[in-house]
Amino acid sequence: MEEPSRVRASFQASVQAEPATASPGLRRRLIIGGALVVVAAVVVAVGVAVAGGPSEKPAPARAVEHYSGPAGATTTPSAARTTRDNSPSGWVQEALNKGADALVKGDEAGWMALADPGKPQVRAYFRDLYTSLRGLGVSHLEFQTLIPKPVNREGTWEEDFYLLYCFSMSSCPGFKYLNPGKPGAPMITHALTLKKAGPGDYRVVKVGRAKMARENWSSTPWQVSSLKVLKGKRVAVAASVGNTRRSKEVLAAAERAAVGADRYAGLVGNPQTRYRVYMATDKEWRTWFGGHSGDWAIGYTTFPQDVLSEIVLRMSRAGSGRSLENLIRHEMGHAVTLGGLQLGYQSIANPAMWLQEGVAEYIAYAPRPARSTTRLPEVRRALTGGDRPSSIVLGQLKDNASRNESSVYYGLSHFAVDCLAKKFGEKKLFAFVTEVLRKNDGVDDSSVKVFGTPFRPIDQACRTWIRQQV
Repeated sequence: MEEPSRVRASFQASVQAEPATASPGLRRRLIIGGALVVVAAVVVAVGVAVAGGPSEKPAPARAVEHYSGPAGATTTPSAARTTRDNSPSGWVQEALNKGADALVKGDEAGWMALADPGKPQVRAYFRDLYTSLRGLGVSHLEFQTLIPKPVNREGTWEEDFYLLYCFSMSSCPGFKYLNPGKPGAPMITHALTLKKAGPGDYRVVKVGRAKMARENWSSTPWQVSSLKVLKGKRVAVAASVGNTRRSKEVLAAAERAAVGADRYAGLVGNPQTRYRVYMATDKEWRTWFGGHSGDWAIGYTTFPQDVLSEIVLRMSRAGSGRSLENLIRHEMGHAVTLGGLQLGYQSIANPAMWLQEGVAEYIAYAPRPARSTTRLPEVRRALTGGDRPSSIVLGQLKDNASRNESSVYYGLSHFAVDCLAKKFGEKKLFAFVTEVLRKNDGVDDSSVKVFGTPFRPIDQACRTWIRQQV
């Protein structure tokens, strides 16, 4: 079966030590947005970038923003939904979607009516979903199947369901499998067993892992963990119950980071409705959105179905103070410059990685110059060594790059973007970013269009400028 679509891999963060002048007790951990590896056929979670390796399988389901959207995004209005046919399977799906509509509207009783009163674990799962999805700003929820199984003689029906969802959106793409060639909504999969309670009335009596579920499809934080969501003006911060000690700290840092990120979102024409930040323990880091096994990574942004932008922080290594805010600003930088795009071609090569990571670092530090980066020692050693890069356009970072190689890459990319800003101003810098990253135009053509000159002399001038700064 053809996969719904591609999801870009995580933009990961690496650990970087704070300089000796840093405040006592703090360590700077700056993001390295990780190599852009596209994993075809993943709906919710992302493949591992840079620090590869198998991820730990999520625990079975407990018995149990902005989005401007790619062109052609559509939604299925609740009022327009109809059963596929006048059959038991059609009635079941209609009942499920009636409950899904109730959740979106804030009708907890209507949603909980789906869970059998005699199944406390099922009810706990449905109650957790209600709390988490409402907190995260769910704007669309819909159950779908492909070829329904028949209802057995006992009046029960066991089926693998796709649960389509969107957050903070005025519209949501349709079901990919029913709309081939068009953008598809993010979704998870799980197995539900329903039992007939009356005419047209079905109740869920069991929730399990779907046979068709891929690891990333069925491991969104809100499906595998009980979440507590703290909401601010621009950001929703989610943590599993019992791990919320730093939620207020993270929300405060994220709200500050969002101020700068929003300004740059405006410069690239990709305004954000709301940012979502998930606080992961080390165990959750290895399970949420399919899991991440990179030892040095501390954060990433993932783009479910190229529709949503979700930020995950590894809290044991995320730092605090300015370090934490830089981490969040970098990841928000990816959300505003890459969110809502379809970049499937990057599954083979990503020639714009230097700009993707450089501009995210630029957003993380602005208005501070690139010289303020904690990567300065590594950059200085690289430029004084025998392997000095011949262009500011660096090749794609290897998936198995070392921590030092990654730090040099992101440091040099940061300096390259800072040079463009210093020479042409932020407005033209982000016009260039828009052309290259959001419109997928080449560096040379974009340079002539935005800067009025071929890129080669700019490249040469920036290499000289970077050596002078370092």
